[in-house]
This record gives sequence, C-alpha cells and structure tokens, in this order.
Amino acid sequence: MPSSRCVECSKKTGLLGFSCKCGKVLCAQHRLPFEHACTFDHKAAAHQRLSKQNPQVVAEKVVKITSDA
Repeated sequence: MPSSRCVECSKKTGLLGFSCKCGKVLCAQHRLPFEHACTFDHKAAAHQRLSKQNPQVVAEKVVKITSDA
C-alpha cells in the first residue's frame, strides 16, 4: 500500500491521496506539478502522446496541368 502522507507537508492523505506521474503521493494542496517541484516533464509527455494519436497525413502530389497551345 502506498504511503498515506503527503511528501511535501507530511499531512495524512487518507483515501484522497493524489499520486503524481513523478511517483509522489500528495495532498490536495500539493497535487499540482508546480506546487511540489515535479520532476516529470508533463509538456513533453503530452506532445509525444498527441503525436502518436494523430499521425501526419501526407497527400499525393497533384500533377499540374499545362496548356501547350
């Protein structure tokens, strides 16, 4: 069972303990990444997840029609 205390303030979290992607268990006050000096790069992870979910679509080149008359 994970720790039942917040890593930052040692407050008991009980059933509402928030676990961050950096591996820490936090209380409601310290759950946001900037509140507990999170080491996980949320921006890069979101960018990578979006690039996997939305592959780039490349259309075939259109042949340009020219008039020789």
